[in-house]
Amino acid sequence: MSLPDDFIPMAEETGQIIPLGGRILEEALRQTRAWRDEGLDLKIAINLSAKELSNPRILERIDRILKTYGIAAEALELELTESTLFRYDSQETARFVEGAKSRNFTLTIDDFGTGFSAFSYLHYLPISKIKLDRSFIAAIGDADHEALVGGLVDLGHRLGCRVTGEGVETVEQLRFLTRVGAV
Repeated sequence: MSLPDDFIPMAEETGQIIPLGGRILEEALRQTRAWRDEGLDLKIAINLSAKELSNPRILERIDRILKTYGIAAEALELELTESTLFRYDSQETARFVEGAKSRNFTLTIDDFGTGFSAFSYLHYLPISKIKLDRSFIAAIGDADHEALVGGLVDLGHRLGCRVTGEGVETVEQLRFLTRVGAV
């Protein structure tokens, strides 16, 4: 079995990420429709790559697939890594983010804290959720790291965002994140 980290970089490099991302989105929303038909009202999260974000038709593509499967926009969470948000042209990013927000998609910064952060951008972007990178979660148990995680959670809450952690593997990590309000 291949993990995304094994093939996504190659798909981006070869330009195949846009058709691959489209197939992933299609399959995720098809499965969401099947779950909803079984009575499960789930929200689905999809990661978008930097190249997908720069595609001027990505929002229309998402709209079309949502309509095909009868899924409301509010049921879709779009995850964008920090590097995706801050690496590309700010006009492209602003166009995408504003278009996604106007459609009621939940926007999430994924892998938050991996080194690309520009905290000043957080104030301007209509982000609903921040996912702390797993490197922060793995270090829970160390007082300095816990202080940092607690501060990031507080910052996210003060900006009106939900905050979660990636890669929770222990009860201690879960308890700490619950205590600081990162659910």
